Amino acid sequence: MKYLIHFFALLVSVSVFAQGNDGPVRIEIESRAEVFELVPCNQLGVLVFYESIREIDEQTKSWVFIFYDNKLNPQWSKELPVYRDFVYTDHFLDGENIFLAFQKKEKARRDEFNFQLTRLNLLDAGVKSEGMFVPDKAALINFEVSGQTFAAGFNFGKDEALLLARNLN
Repeated sequence: MKYLIHFFALLVSVSVFAQGNDGPVRIEIESRAEVFELVPCNQLGVLVFYESIREIDEQTKSWVFIFYDNKLNPQWSKELPVYRDFVYTDHFLDGENIFLAFQKKEKARRDEFNFQLTRLNLLDAGVKSEGMFVPDKAALINFEVSGQTFAAGFNFGKDEALLLARNLN
């Protein structure tokens, strides 16, 4: 038994020293994986979504949403239009509805929206979405929806804040 342990130790040490000093072997492969968002939805399940490469038209891209129950069984999946060059910024969960905020990452033209609020019903996959204008340099900090009232706080410039309240009807 003693010789078996020495033999194993010698075998392991030889294989470790046999590696060169060229650094680790690195193999790059092409991946089509998307960056995705994962939002826990309390006792209802979890929402997973990501921006796809599919363009719907000149102004919108397709985002893929998949809702899983608490046992991670898919309940539904849906492609939704989101304005081009928008990024996901935050969410607000209100019972069976989740509100998702998307904001344009670059300065918008005057004839374009630069903020999109999307309401998604987690039980029946119903969707309502609307675009809004916010000042160009406003960065979303937090938002909430109570009934039909949307309220959002933005950082705006140096030491300035912006509060946006809107009726969603």
